Amino acid sequence: MGTYRSGNLSSIASLLSGVLLIAVVVLGAVVWMKTLAPGFKAGLAEKARHAPLLRQAGELGLTYETVLADPAKAVGKPAVWCLRRSGAEGALYDGREDKPVYIVNAGRMPSSYGTMRQTCTRTLVTIKTVTALDFGGTRGLRLEVDFIAYP
Repeated sequence: MGTYRSGNLSSIASLLSGVLLIAVVVLGAVVWMKTLAPGFKAGLAEKARHAPLLRQAGELGLTYETVLADPAKAVGKPAVWCLRRSGAEGALYDGREDKPVYIVNAGRMPSSYGTMRQTCTRTLVTIKTVTALDFGGTRGLRLEVDFIAYP
């Protein structure tokens, strides 16, 4: 008859702890795949969807000044501007008080994005309209944009 060698207690404990560690890693991977992966894939799909607009915005290079100088050429076109939220529907171009921007669909914008130390955040917008205003002799322009995304 063959001899049977029984394992000692420490080798059995090592084997069981190895199996338990592998089970925890596999369980963690499954949970990650079910919860985090769909959000990650959705984020990649959104970036891919906005890529043509980003490319067009880069080619056009629209700034606050160029839009005000010739609104007819800018309406309906995308732009990437550094905007800082100011109020419910307002934003400031480059964080400057003298360059207000009205966000038509401000409800789609996250309430805060980036850090509090930033003066503004890169924002993909589409130029909607430029309206001339006259308040009792005081004239001004209202620049309206649609929020698209934070690239």
